[in-house]
Amino acid sequence: MADLIRKHRCRVGSWWRRLPPGRQALLVLVHLRRNKTFAGLAAAFDVGAATAHRYVIEVIELLAELAPDLQQASDPHLDIEGVPDPNTSPGSTPTHPA
Repeated sequence: MADLIRKHRCRVGSWWRRLPPGRQALLVLVHLRRNKTFAGLAAAFDVGAATAHRYVIEVIELLAELAPDLQQASDPHLDIEGVPDPNTSPGSTPTHPA
């Protein structure tokens, strides 16, 4: 995650931040894993609450850019819960009610 942040900072021309990329990544992980408030993150990482919020949102947006969209991620042979759909699985015959 730190490399992703580092590359993003270079891409947008951000030459200075309060936290280096590794610490920003840790801040985000603490927020996601421990559900720490922004005020708690601010105190723990010696930044302002607004900065903690901005750092979290920035990384979540970067991670979202990496994720496939729903169309790419969906398997046509699975239903919404990931269970094989007998109507679309290879080699099956549709079982539509009459």
